[in-house]
Formats: sequence, structure tokens, C-alpha cells
Amino acid sequence: MTSRAADEEFDIIFAGGGACACVTASRLAQAKPELRILILEAGPLTQEKPDHIQPARFFSKLKNADETFTLHQSEPSAALAGRSLTVPTGRCVGGGSSVNFAMYTRAAASDYDDWETVHGNHGWGTKHLIPLSKKAETYQVQGSLPTHGTEGPIKVSFGPETNVALQFLKVASEYDTERGLTEDVNGFHTCNVYGRWPRYTDC
Repeated sequence: MTSRAADEEFDIIFAGGGACACVTASRLAQAKPELRILILEAGPLTQEKPDHIQPARFFSKLKNADETFTLHQSEPSAALAGRSLTVPTGRCVGGGSSVNFAMYTRAAASDYDDWETVHGNHGWGTKHLIPLSKKAETYQVQGSLPTHGTEGPIKVSFGPETNVALQFLKVASEYDTERGLTEDVNGFHTCNVYGRWPRYTDC
């Protein structure tokens, strides 16, 4: 925080500058321009930085954590035969969306429904969150899908396709016939199948 910001008063403060915070802050500012909004982010800006807007370059960062993300070590889990996982998380403006090869990922509907039914968080189930997810995105892969939006600030597309990716999916579908293919890996209700992974890319 700058010394100037430390002396100011704000109506709303976001702790963390991930995609969710940035989109929410933007919508609030558009709805009520008189609001004084502050986003606090420990990491740097990543806009127009090649290591973040060119996904293949991100491999170089996985070797060692840098100022844009942090490596967290999980507790050992019986489900993983006693192993623990290393999880890289974003520490920059844009959050994990800026450090995961620009891959666009949404959880399965059952995960969100568990927030409501298992953990008692009313209003956090799929029926409440899908409409909000649609408002946040412009899904450029295919229009008029029931779980995707067309007018939101987050642009989602497949970006440039490669022969290797398409060949991988073809081989996978022929070798592993039980899983099958899907055109939408982020449709909330389809899991454990092969499909193209969309990106935070405006086509």
C-alpha cells in the first residue's frame, strides 16, 4: 500500500487482487461510481508481461516460486497414500488466472453444492452461482450455452489451436473409450472426460 492510500478512507476494500475481486470491484464501480474502492494485492502487476500472456513461458517459473506466485505444501493425505501436494497459487494482480498457463477452469457443480448442503453456506450452491458465473464471462467458444455467459468482462476462448493438442484428444478418445470426449470441460455437470481446455484469451 502506498502512503497516499494509507491516509485515505475507502467504502470497500478487497483483500487480494484475483480475477474475482477485480471483476467485482469493476462492477461495483460501474454501478456506483461514487464508491471509493481499494484492491490490496501483495504481488505485482502482470499485464503485458510475456511470462504471463504467453502460456508456454510459464514452465520456466514452475522450477522456483517468484514474486508472482507462492508454492504451498499440503498436509499428507490418506487419499494420496500418505503423500502431500505442492500447490502453486497466484500472488499478483489477476491471481491464479495469471499464473496457470492462462487456463480457464471452473469447479464441478457438486463442489459448489457441497458448500451449501454440507457446509451450510446458504446461497453458495450451483443454482445461485451459475447465474453469477455467466455474468462474469464472455464465452467465445460457443454461444447460447446454458452455463456460459456472452457479455461479461472475462473473455474465454480456445485461442490458437495446435495439431499436437487435437492429435492427443483423438488418441485419448480411441485408447480410453470409457471416458469419452466433451466440448465443454467447464460446463459444471460433466467430469472425468477428455476435452480442450479454454483459456483466458480474447479471440
